[in-house]
Amino acid sequence: MQYIAMKPVNSTWVVLAILWVVCICCPGCGEHNGSVTVASPTEQPRFVLLYAPCTVNKNFLSPYNSNVGYTPHLEAFAQHATVFTKHRTEAGLSGIAYASILSGNQASEHGVFSHPTTLSDSIYDITEAFSDNGYEVFFWNDQPMGAADLNYGQGTPKGNIFLSVLTAQDPQFQAILQKLASDSRYKAFVLVNLRVNHNPYRYQNLVQFSREYPDEFKGPTAISEKEFRRYLRIYYENDYTLRYNFAQARRDQKLSDDEVSKLAQVVELLYKSNIPELDRLFGQLVTKVDAAGLAEQSLIAFTADHGESMYRAHAPFKWSHGHALQADVLDVPLIIRTPQATIASRDFVTRSVDIFPTLVSLAQLRLPSHIKMEGYDLSSALKGKQKNPGLTAFSHTGMVFPSSGDTADVQQLMGQFMARFYSRSDIDLTWVAMRQNDMVWKYRCLDSNKFAFQAFDLSRDPSEAKNVFNPGDVRHQEMALRLKEYKSSLVQGYRQWHGFRNQAERLKEQRMARLRSMSYIK
Repeated sequence: MQYIAMKPVNSTWVVLAILWVVCICCPGCGEHNGSVTVASPTEQPRFVLLYAPCTVNKNFLSPYNSNVGYTPHLEAFAQHATVFTKHRTEAGLSGIAYASILSGNQASEHGVFSHPTTLSDSIYDITEAFSDNGYEVFFWNDQPMGAADLNYGQGTPKGNIFLSVLTAQDPQFQAILQKLASDSRYKAFVLVNLRVNHNPYRYQNLVQFSREYPDEFKGPTAISEKEFRRYLRIYYENDYTLRYNFAQARRDQKLSDDEVSKLAQVVELLYKSNIPELDRLFGQLVTKVDAAGLAEQSLIAFTADHGESMYRAHAPFKWSHGHALQADVLDVPLIIRTPQATIASRDFVTRSVDIFPTLVSLAQLRLPSHIKMEGYDLSSALKGKQKNPGLTAFSHTGMVFPSSGDTADVQQLMGQFMARFYSRSDIDLTWVAMRQNDMVWKYRCLDSNKFAFQAFDLSRDPSEAKNVFNPGDVRHQEMALRLKEYKSSLVQGYRQWHGFRNQAERLKEQRMARLRSMSYIK
């Protein structure tokens, strides 16, 4: 009998295992389903790419983890760019996170507290900023929660919106590069979102991953071909319960500690196997840009809406995001390459709201005078002229998604375990967190609407297993007060945007179907 952990895996039985699971368990799963004065073109990068895929755990990228060998394109890109090592998103839900990236503001200002939510016309976003400054704007939109039909990327002409994953071979992308090469006055801004890694994790790349990176299958526990098939089946048949009520799923499947460990290995391999595809998609785009002679005229930013939690025994939710404040969900990549590339690593806290003002500054855009952003301009840091600006990253959870907002509805659509933390769809039940350097403080529900403060030192405890909150510590007291003030600002902001009725109460069936399409509700 062959074991994965003993020698490089024979991809043949991985193929058979996948085919068996596809036929028996999950047919079709994983399918993609103001006046503005323009600066001189010679002072601006003529091509700007904001590449923001969905669900990227930065620990699976080589610029953030030296043990990773399967993201060579990102590794090469990072060697000519600035890597921000402590970048944090506003929320673990795409709608909220993309709104913060595109607007440079948090929920109280952009109005998105859950998804799917239509972004208000009153929000001035980054696509409008580039359009107003003479750039032709394009949006390759493959994420339905940060979607063009929800008014994301609202500065993009309808004819320049493509509901697909952008590839380097795309005829429209090729035409953009050709026009940039032939017309020195032409400028283009490209916004990309996509969902290569979203749960339930796709199996399609597992075979190629096993062939190219067999050492990744040498986990701490040996797993046989038969066991591999079994854990694939368990994952695809019980994905939702595994995410949002792991204890129940474990009881149903009668899993021992050893079996839980093996299941965690297999599911992590599923997630990990899709990362090289993301790496290739992005890397090929950059290669095309550089081959067109545009490297010194391009500004490229790689980030993500949110990360993804892998298996953590102490974490309330596994293989998920959205409704917890886990570090591997909130801490996401940010890598920026400027025309005059500065090779550096910036080891201080940055936020998703900082992306808009930073790109605006690097591209030397001029904005209407009334436009205000909470984000911080990081361009000086990219030029090596600034040290730690001492930013605090505030984050929060999204509201749950029932149609009526009561406890029974939460239980029906999201499960009884979720209802223990979110008994109803109510902004008052939002969890909040803040990060300063390597310290994280949280104000979260422990169970049955009982909120408590927590603190974690990420430098010593990256998985946030040990709560070090000390109510007698003056600094912790100060942070607790700031968390409560932050939560109050969110509640007040929600009331201003949506009144006192819960947003979820107004969700129509079309929106519910969108949530179901991405497995957010049953």
